Amino acid sequence: MNSILWSNNTELTGVSSNQIYSCNISDGTYEGIHGNIREDPLWFNAVSNGYHLLANSPCIDSGTLVVGQDLDRENRPDAVTSDIGLDEYIDTDLDQLVDWREMIFNTDPNDPDTDGDGLSEGDESSAGTDPNHPDTDGSNAVGGLDTFPLDPALQGLPQIYADITPSISPVETNSPLSSQRLTEEYKHSAARPSTKSDHPACR
Repeated sequence: MNSILWSNNTELTGVSSNQIYSCNISDGTYEGIHGNIREDPLWFNAVSNGYHLLANSPCIDSGTLVVGQDLDRENRPDAVTSDIGLDEYIDTDLDQLVDWREMIFNTDPNDPDTDGDGLSEGDESSAGTDPNHPDTDGSNAVGGLDTFPLDPALQGLPQIYADITPSISPVETNSPLSSQRLTEEYKHSAARPSTKSDHPACR
């Protein structure tokens, strides 16, 4: 019950279909009987990572209800029913970084942004950045002040624009000056003096 038998060299023998429940078996012998399926389990680096499930695994919530703990000693089930296999897929804070990996990164499984840099743990894992470092891109802008946390050349809204922001009307805010133009001009702002008089809106 709740087992994954995938790409094994030895087939099941001497086993009745009444003994196989909620399993994922690659040979398809018991597919469609008692909740058994035949789909790629989609493991996360199967052998090296202990057969943990990926977020889109067909084994998630496809098992028979079993109350207990999985291979990481996490309580199961996490939902209405159990997952098929050794691993119960659990992402408590819904940040796309599953709880067993949060344990490896030493991040808080109840907080999607442990270091408070504006990026979720899942985003940082995908980007290959440190989910425990508040200055992700090394731009010296921390505490959620970095509008561009993955670009060290951009450290949020530069002072030249911060100074003039109060005087911009709603119409001007919706003009090309805001959003893309602000970003593009900021990329080149290091090459020229950062003064209000240097900006077209202040001339």
